[in-house]
Amino acid sequence: MKKIFNNNLGFTLTELLVAASLFVIVLTFGTNIYLSITNTQKSNYSMQKILNDSRFLLDMIAQDIQNNYIDYQTGGYPDASPEDELHLKMSDGSSVIYNREPAPGSLTRSVNGNPTTLSSAYINITKLDFYIYPLEQNETEVPFVVIVWQAEEVGPTDPAVINLQTAVSLRNY
Repeated sequence: MKKIFNNNLGFTLTELLVAASLFVIVLTFGTNIYLSITNTQKSNYSMQKILNDSRFLLDMIAQDIQNNYIDYQTGGYPDASPEDELHLKMSDGSSVIYNREPAPGSLTRSVNGNPTTLSSAYINITKLDFYIYPLEQNETEVPFVVIVWQAEEVGPTDPAVINLQTAVSLRNY
């Protein structure tokens, strides 16, 4: 009897090329998905950081508005156009002014003329408008302030931008 030995112990060159090509294709798709998820996560983190800072600062302004009075004499709100400063009078007679410093894009709170920067270094406030109603003090209408806010991330070429708006009425009316 004659024994026939089949010498198929390995892969052919064609099989290796097909397997390597499939591996490269799967690896390319996997890498693209990983990079896309990582970029989305970074973008969401930046947006969350800006949102948290913005909400904190807006809540601080809202608390001051609710617990104090609009200072119509100092502020001088002549018409319904947006104001770049908000003047408040505290119950102890102190004056508080909120405004945006344009050069660094930061929120400033001045108490009796002593300014304090409230916003952090990684947020740039690009818009801060105050709409005061009524335009002059009267006894029949409850004053309120609408705050329009836009902030962006400092640093990247395509910064995350957030727009917020809130209306706050006075409690001490």
